[in-house]
This record gives sequence, C-alpha cells and structure tokens, in this order.
Amino acid sequence: MHEPKYDLKPIIAPRLSGWPLVAAANLVEWVPGLAYFLGKDSGLFDLKKVKVDTIPTYYPFDQETYSLLVSNASKPLSAKETVDILTKGFHPNGFTASVDYVALYKSGKVTPVDLMTKMLDYIEEDEAKDVGVKALLKYAREDIMKQAQASKIRYQSGKPLGPLDGVPIAVKDEMNALPYNTNVGTVCIDIRPEEDAVIVQRLREAGAIIIGKAAMHELGFDVTNCNPFVRTPRNPYNLNHWTGGSSGGSGAIVASGVCPISLGADGGGSIRIPAAYNGIYGLKPTAARLPGAGAYPLAPSVGVVGPLASNAHDLALAYYLTAGPNKMENNTLLQPLKSIASFGNVANLNGVKIGVYYPYFDDADPEIVQQCKKALEDYVELGAKLVPITIPNLQNLRNAHSTLGMNYLRDIFQEVDVIVTPTTGITSPEIPKGALEYGLTDYSTSGEAMKYIFLANLLGIPAVSCPIGYSSKGMPIGIQFQARWWNEDLLLRLANANDCTQSSKFKKPSNYFSILE
Repeated sequence: MHEPKYDLKPIIAPRLSGWPLVAAANLVEWVPGLAYFLGKDSGLFDLKKVKVDTIPTYYPFDQETYSLLVSNASKPLSAKETVDILTKGFHPNGFTASVDYVALYKSGKVTPVDLMTKMLDYIEEDEAKDVGVKALLKYAREDIMKQAQASKIRYQSGKPLGPLDGVPIAVKDEMNALPYNTNVGTVCIDIRPEEDAVIVQRLREAGAIIIGKAAMHELGFDVTNCNPFVRTPRNPYNLNHWTGGSSGGSGAIVASGVCPISLGADGGGSIRIPAAYNGIYGLKPTAARLPGAGAYPLAPSVGVVGPLASNAHDLALAYYLTAGPNKMENNTLLQPLKSIASFGNVANLNGVKIGVYYPYFDDADPEIVQQCKKALEDYVELGAKLVPITIPNLQNLRNAHSTLGMNYLRDIFQEVDVIVTPTTGITSPEIPKGALEYGLTDYSTSGEAMKYIFLANLLGIPAVSCPIGYSSKGMPIGIQFQARWWNEDLLLRLANANDCTQSSKFKKPSNYFSILE
C-alpha cells in the first residue's frame, strides 16, 4: 500500500507589531473581503474539500480505549501508597521541589511563614524592576500569610494536610481562585467567583498555598503571551524572549523558582509550549480527565486544565491530586481509574514502544531535532524501542483542530505506546520592537511553535513536554510524548525517566529565585 506523503506545510503570513499592526487591524476591519482573503490564503477553508466518513463528536473520547482500561484496572492506590511511589521515584534536578519544602517544614528549621515571607519579598522586588519576570499578575500578601500561618500550625501539631502542605502554587488567570477576580487575561471580563475552581479546591485540600494569579495571553488566543493591555511576563532564561502562551505566566513563575508547581490550561499547546520555552515540565491530560468547573470555558471541546512543574515528581503529584471525576461534570464521569503505579519504574523501559514519524520529527529547527534525538538515545539505553510510524493528513488535522482524526490514532496506538516529537518547532523567539506596547501578529512563527501540539487537543489524547537541553543561545528545548487516551501513567513514567537521564544537563535561568538558600 502506498504510504501517505508528509503534507504539513509552513504557514506563510507577515509578522506585524507596533504601529504597522494597528494599521493592518484597521484595514481588516474596514476593507470588505480582506479578512476572507487572508483566511483563504492561510488554508483555513481547505477543510471544505475534505470528506469525513465518521460522525463528528464534541468531546474526543475513545470508547474502545476506555473499555480496555476499565477491564484491566487494578484497585486504586491509597494516599500513602501514592505518596510513597512518588517520593521513592523522586530524582532531584537542581530546581526547588515540593519535597524540599516539606522536608524543611517537618524538620522544624523553617516554617511556611518564613518561606512565604521571603517569597513575597522577592515578588515585590521583581515588581519594582523596570524589566523583570513579572509572572504573577495578582497576589494578596495578607491572604498568603494567613494560609502560611495555618500550615505552620498544622506542622507544629504534627498534622499536615497532605504532600503539598505549605507548598506555593500559582493559578492561571483562567481559573477561579479566591480571593481574586478572574479576568482571563483581559480588561473587559471581570468575574467575582464565590468559590475556587474544583482543581484549585483539590490542591488546597492537600495543603497547598495558593499564591495568586499567573499572567496569561489575552483570552488564550496565541502562544507568545504578549498582552499589552494587562501584562506580558518575561522568560527567566532571557528577559528579551517570550514565555510562550497562553499559560506563559504559569510557565515563567515555575522556571524562575517562585513555586515548584503552577496550574495552566491547554487548548492549543498552552501548557506544553510555555513548558518547553521555559525549560520545565507540562502535562496536557486526556480530555475531561481533570475537572474544568470554575475555569473559563474558552475552548471546552479541545481545552483542558493541567499542571506545570519544575520536576517530574511534582508534575505527577499535582496530576494525581487533581485528576478524577467531578459529579457536577458529566463529561468527567466516564473515565477509568487514575494511576501513577509505574512512575518509579524507570530503570527498565523494556517493552515501551516509542513511535517516530521521522519526516514530522525532523521538521523543526536543527538544534531542536539534534537535542531530541540525543534524548531518545537515553530512552533506548533504558530499553525502549523506537518504531517508525506514519501520521496521515497532518495538514488537514492542523487546519481542523476541531473535527475528527481519532481513527488514525487508534490504529497507530495498536503499534506503539507513545508518539514522540519535539514539543515546538522553534525555541522561544526574541520579543520584536513595538510588540510590548501594541501587540503582535506573527502567524508563521506561531505555526512553528504549534507544529507538534494540535493532535493532543484535537483528538483528546494526553501529552507531556519534558525539558532536554538548550539552544546555542541558551534557550530551553522540550521533547513531547503523546499516549493513548487515559494513559497519563506512562507519560509521567517517561517524564520521570527524563529527570533521571537529563537532570545533570539542566541549568537554572539567570533570573532564578533560590527560595531555600
């Protein structure tokens, strides 16, 4: 049978920032037919020519995979068993992790009040700079210290709430978190919530200290996190580069050392792109694996909430504590048991088949491809097997980002356990002149950033981005693994293997806050 040709084409569009962008926006608004011409030129109408044989679905679930996993499901782990697995599987990578906080608190040498005071002092110093990371959009000192004091008392009485007690966590401005309003990165939306988002509630139940709202791209509509009206955070590795978006603040605040975990949302790579650009981990879960209640419904058919973290241990911990059904959300009820049972099993990856579509894999910046291939060598040394695969109709799937290609993936996952690609086709670009004041449109560059992310959103599968190295300019590079529906356990195991094999290469950014020193 003839193998389909690799058909993903680069997006050709002008880059506009500053006053030229303002002028172009006015032209599109006032010149009849110009918007249609631009859409046609970018290929957005090519889908009209595509024949779809299957019935479209709003939520991209795969019933066959669900049935298989339910039939093979083991009994759920207890809280202690889960923490034991994650703790034993922890591999330090030089960045501050939740276990570092907890160990100090339990020793009695330092209290949550001490560390939150130090953290707030740093945030205020960063705020006072002309150019700083400035990833935290809103914070309330009084509320943070109230949480810290409650955590201090729990430790002193020997009764911490859970494995995140006293650990600071930031929340993307797309999710409700008291006492803050939710503005979704805008000046026009102003929601005054009466309660936390469910995912935030679950973290509080484990003792987490919610430190405020992280900056995001306006309405999540691009992947730079350029936001002239509210705030544009800067990349800790180079303040003249983008953080990625739309969860750019969530990525930058973890990379800068302020907190080991943050919450983001991913409707088009918005967790994974900031993770790659900022040199941290990011998990896009299976559609409806985590509850979305209390998050603004920007793209409910393709978007999900999920964690970003400085290390694989905290990524798995945040996932496990927040995943699972919410009785008020019907789409979350039909899911197999969550698991992290294989997390610590990284010394031997025998039997794990990693699918590589080489024309797709190689279609990135050469430095990225080189680093990703080097990282794969380490997985092979641990016993994993690389299997060549083909992913047909990538061009139409990218154009769609909303109609069906699930049959393709179901067939591919009969052959392999995961699909590997670079996370992004480029490293974080430099911020162009005028963009911070008037915004930016650069669809060509955004297309390179989003080249490898749309399958997971479009088809509902889970994906993880792992840091693996740096470009010649010192900007982080990420590798992405995508698994069949509901198989976050395997992705987290591979992320943990990444910490084992790559952590010696990790470099803290020049703008890093070492809270424990």
